[in-house]
Amino acid sequence: RELVALARTYWGMGPKRPAAASASSEPAETRAKRQRRSVAPASASPALRPLEDAAEPIATVAAIADTHGVLDDDLLLQLRDLGTVDHLLHMGDIGDTQKKSRLPGLALLQRLREFAGGSTPVTAVAGNVDEPDKALMMTLPYSTLVDLAGWRLLLVHGHMDGLKISAHGVMDKGLAALARRDRADIVLFGHSHKPLVARQEADGMPLPIAPDQTTWSVRHGSGSSHDGLLLVNPGSAGPRRFKLPRCWFVLRLYKWSIEIERRDIGVDE
Repeated sequence: RELVALARTYWGMGPKRPAAASASSEPAETRAKRQRRSVAPASASPALRPLEDAAEPIATVAAIADTHGVLDDDLLLQLRDLGTVDHLLHMGDIGDTQKKSRLPGLALLQRLREFAGGSTPVTAVAGNVDEPDKALMMTLPYSTLVDLAGWRLLLVHGHMDGLKISAHGVMDKGLAALARRDRADIVLFGHSHKPLVARQEADGMPLPIAPDQTTWSVRHGSGSSHDGLLLVNPGSAGPRRFKLPRCWFVLRLYKWSIEIERRDIGVDE
């Protein structure tokens, strides 16, 4: 009986199935509702973390830049409320030796280290405003690579030839070559005071990711250059410049994705 049934199915002699409604026989209103249910919003897919990722991040990073000698209590309170931080990154223009009301770079970094405690590394690079401070410059590189939980984070300030990146995330040839050589997953930078999250496209140009948002969840495999280099500027945590926000970023690293959250600093100088 099974062989007969199989033969009937093969030769098209099996039991008839109800025919699906054709586009012409289905009412237009019903068809429109069905299509709306079946098509997910275009913005939904980047916000979904792959199932392979754990529920908790494998590393949490605090990223700040352009403090210009200002380290107010609001920023420190937000860092404290964040809880465990695996690494604190500063992308340059750290201190200010010209104004007495502001901290020199070494003093500001020391306060950050004291606040972070001995278990949280603090890594910084030099910016253009840091250059007159010879004591600070003896301790800082212009670029550095942080390898954290399988992610490779390249830090620059973004102001100097060979390591330059624009406010929109356009890298010069030197920085692009360095990012390729170091197999960087993310380039973190400052200088412009403008927060940015972007992905480098195949043609080398940056594509901003949801520029109107303050939180981002992006699929990205650590060590996978084919996924597209991420370009991240946490904005300025220092004195307000024009109408730009005072802010910093929290980066939560997973195996196959990254969550980025912008934290605004409410106390102005």
